[in-house]
Amino acid sequence: MRNVTCNTVKYPVIRDGGDLGVRQLIFATAIFSVIGIILFLIIVLTYNKLLQNNESGFLHLLMALMYASWLPIPITVYRLLGDYKFLIVGTVFGVTSIVILILTMVLQAGHLTYSANRHKEDAVLWDRNDNWMLNGLLGGQVELLANVLRGIWVIFVTICFWLRGDVLLFSFGVIFSSFVCAYVMRIIDLSLVSEIRFLKLVKLNYIIINLETFGWFLLLTVWLVASV
Repeated sequence: MRNVTCNTVKYPVIRDGGDLGVRQLIFATAIFSVIGIILFLIIVLTYNKLLQNNESGFLHLLMALMYASWLPIPITVYRLLGDYKFLIVGTVFGVTSIVILILTMVLQAGHLTYSANRHKEDAVLWDRNDNWMLNGLLGGQVELLANVLRGIWVIFVTICFWLRGDVLLFSFGVIFSSFVCAYVMRIIDLSLVSEIRFLKLVKLNYIIINLETFGWFLLLTVWLVASV
């Protein structure tokens, strides 16, 4: 496999023969990546409507399917950047982070659907259960931990882009890598009973987190599609 530079971005060029399997791997991953992007757009467009119809469970199921569609990306990125063997460490963090998010979204979806069907029996009880599930057991720390792990993977990939001389991809990678500091500070803040003032300086919400996550996978998807 050789690299070709175009506007400071190096795209792997796959030769026929021994690299046919790599081409197929990239093609399959790119298809699922695009499906994940489509699911993200569907979620954005239907978000308010689903909440109004009390379909939070289905909303989280869509999110689980979205993350599942992006699950092959870390492995394929490692295959394309395989010259840098240390990337396997980052790949483990990347895969683990996505698996955590998939499991979290599925468990939240199951709970929310069950809660919605039982809500009329005791609204106060199930509202309290929903709050405990989303903001306690499977909320804050779990999702932030997944983002910290993904941030570590982003750092590894960014280093590889730098070593390859991919100026544009490296620049984007630095931006996305910087979020890991915010995620670490936020998860520490949520995990402590006592307050530490400087940790409060980090302001994160689900919109920023989801846009950052989407942006990173969109960047890699474009890179993969261009590599086919």
